[in-house]
Amino acid sequence: MNRKLIKLIKILSADYFTPFSLLEQKFNLSELSLFQSIKLLNEYGIKVIYNNIGCRLEENIIFLDPKKIKPNINTDLNMLEILETVDSTNDFLKRRPYIYDIYQICISEHQSSGKARLDRKWYSPFGLNIYLSLKYNFPQRTISLSGISLAIGLGIIKCLNSLRIAKEKFFIKWPNDIYFKGKKIAGILTEIINESDKSYSIIIGIGLNVNMHQHDKKVNNNWTSMKMISTQYYDRNVISTLLINQIIQDLETFYVTGLDGYLHEWKRNDYLFGKKVKFVSSNQEVIGSCVGIDKLGRLLIMNKEKQVNSFCSGDILIM
Repeated sequence: MNRKLIKLIKILSADYFTPFSLLEQKFNLSELSLFQSIKLLNEYGIKVIYNNIGCRLEENIIFLDPKKIKPNINTDLNMLEILETVDSTNDFLKRRPYIYDIYQICISEHQSSGKARLDRKWYSPFGLNIYLSLKYNFPQRTISLSGISLAIGLGIIKCLNSLRIAKEKFFIKWPNDIYFKGKKIAGILTEIINESDKSYSIIIGIGLNVNMHQHDKKVNNNWTSMKMISTQYYDRNVISTLLINQIIQDLETFYVTGLDGYLHEWKRNDYLFGKKVKFVSSNQEVIGSCVGIDKLGRLLIMNKEKQVNSFCSGDILIM
């Protein structure tokens, strides 16, 4: 998404119809080029409506604003970067220098190459959802971070529950997805970066579907959003603040308790428990019933011989 399109989005976010002639003049575009740009916005999931004079967004966008987020964070931040567009918020933080014992945070309106597990892409339309990454730098390998994405997933559920979006429950699907009524609403991508022989960083990336409400040919239909659940439009500044505070709290808790402190909560929110699944990895395929996780966050599957095996990485297909 180029800066001209981003500027067009901001202008069309007004509460009135902006005349076509003014847009053509402001952007030095022909009528045809202007309508091609508007068509492209619709393809990005940003719907534009018209009258005889001009056009505007069907629904105005409340843009991300550090002035609305940073003052409400419960700890000092070394860096809070709000971007209009980026390849990936996780990759952006990878490029930041290592500074001991600080939180670095990046949120973007749009990602051109949003990342999910197993090198998959995360669909990231402009101005509709949250694409947020947090980086924390550890001075030494004092704790095991095995299972940290599970703890963060439970934290996301706490945030969603605090907003009272629905009476029904949100669930976490091992290892990193949040589900509502069988459809994905959020995903987590956790990456460990070796900074030196002793120090390392963790980057926690979160994609949360907030105001996206149209199904797009670029993504399958097995998803939902906060708006689709509640029919309300949400200020992403408020939700970003909740998420950042919760992630920081969970990192501090995890540092003390490890995954042990989350196992009871996991049992209440386990999407896969009792379901028959097929587990697929690069070197094996297993069919059985999910019976929870172990203390390292590995998935436990019981086969037809009643043997329970643990798995740390792979794809899960519900049968």
